[in-house]
Amino acid sequence: MTFIYSELEKVYSIWICNENIPPELRDTATQYVIQKKDLIGETQEPEEEFDLINVIMIRRGGEGREKIFDFLNAVFHAEVKKLESYTVFENKKVEEEVLTMTGLGASIMERGIKKGLEQGISQGLEQATVRFIENMLAENESLDKICMYTGCSMEQVLQIIKHNGC
Repeated sequence: MTFIYSELEKVYSIWICNENIPPELRDTATQYVIQKKDLIGETQEPEEEFDLINVIMIRRGGEGREKIFDFLNAVFHAEVKKLESYTVFENKKVEEEVLTMTGLGASIMERGIKKGLEQGISQGLEQATVRFIENMLAENESLDKICMYTGCSMEQVLQIIKHNGC
C-alpha cells in the first residue's frame, strides 16, 4: 500500500488551558502554524502540501470579556441559560444531557476527591498498623507474631519500630 502525503487532511488542534495561567496570558488565544523554510536548496511545494496542522491555544482565567471566553466559561460550568444565548437547543434530549453533563472542573474535582480518599485510607491504614504494632510491643509480643498478625515483613516492622521510636 502506498501512502500519498497529499491525501492527508488538514488538522486543527485546539488546546483550552484552564489552570495555572500567568496573569499576562489570561484570556488570550494564539494560533501556531507550520511554515516552510528551505535550509539547503530550494523547493517549490504548494502550501497545502506542508501546512497540515494548526494549533490554537486558548488560555482562560481572566475576566472573560471576549465572547469566546464567556462561551467557554458557560461550557465548563454547564450554564445552560448562558449557552442558550449562543446557540439554540432544538432537541430536549440534548438540553437534558447538557444539564447532567459535568464540566471539566467537576471531573477534575471528582478525580481529586477520589485520589484524596485513597490517600486518606492508605494513611489511616498505616497509622492503624503502627498503633497495632505499638500495642503488641507493649504486650511483649514477639516480632514474629507481630509480622504474622500485621502481614508486614520483619524489615517493615523493624522500620516502623525505628521510625516511631517504639
